[in-house]
Amino acid sequence: MTQIASTTSPRRVRWLVAGGVALALGGAAVLFGRKHTAPPRTVLTRAEMQGATSFPLSEYDRLLHRFVDSDGLGRVDYRGLRRDRAALDRVLAFVAQAGPSARPELYPSENHRKAFFIAAYNASVWRNVIDRAPLSDIGAVRLSFFYSTRYVIDGAEINLKDLEDQRVRAAFHDARVHFALNCASAGCPRLPNEAFAPERLDAQLDREARRFCNEPRNVRVDPAARRVVLSQIFNWYEQDFVETERSRGQADGDRITFINRYRAEGDQIPRSFAVEFVDYDWTINAQHGAGQAPSS
Repeated sequence: MTQIASTTSPRRVRWLVAGGVALALGGAAVLFGRKHTAPPRTVLTRAEMQGATSFPLSEYDRLLHRFVDSDGLGRVDYRGLRRDRAALDRVLAFVAQAGPSARPELYPSENHRKAFFIAAYNASVWRNVIDRAPLSDIGAVRLSFFYSTRYVIDGAEINLKDLEDQRVRAAFHDARVHFALNCASAGCPRLPNEAFAPERLDAQLDREARRFCNEPRNVRVDPAARRVVLSQIFNWYEQDFVETERSRGQADGDRITFINRYRAEGDQIPRSFAVEFVDYDWTINAQHGAGQAPSS
């Protein structure tokens, strides 16, 4: 199986170029700002730690049902979440203190660990958004958002980019996770209003991969021009899709092979088509009224 050459995606380079800032001009401090850790707002007691028998999946699931649209668009009521954040803070306390390193017996399978880190990432993104309110564009703060702000995840301080690269991508080598991790942007995969659960995680990841690969905003085929226009996710993480396909026995598999796996027989994309990419939409994926700009 082909291994990922690096756990750091091309997204980092592209963001730095897009930001118009060079290391030579100001150093890492200018690029990333002052690093800081946002400590958990709630701390589990010793009794709560000892009494925990599983990740609080039902509590997190209720949060998603309450604050994420049920129409499949994945928009989030960040304002409501900010007003009533106690349940989120409790989930994040568990993420901080009772992850797979601290309580390995709670995560007996790879799917348990994968579901934990998906929840840890998405819940930490929510906190990142509401701590910065009002916020309308993730792209405007992306360096601070993904790099300089750290959270406590399973007992360790880590930023969102390293959480994605080190704890999810490098640990599981499963390109489907790109359709489960949600960075609060409109260009992201739709956030489902249910938690990813260990016992049905593969079915959920397949569902989200199928949805993403069949949305015209992510995969747009132009037969007349013999081209396909893809989400930047297929550009930034190309090697992940190659690795996943080769692990499935496709020796010459690539991102188009991956996409076709989740499309109907009549919607297959010829691998000879030219590939282009759409600009990523960093607008926040917030619920908003007609005529209103999305904001947290």
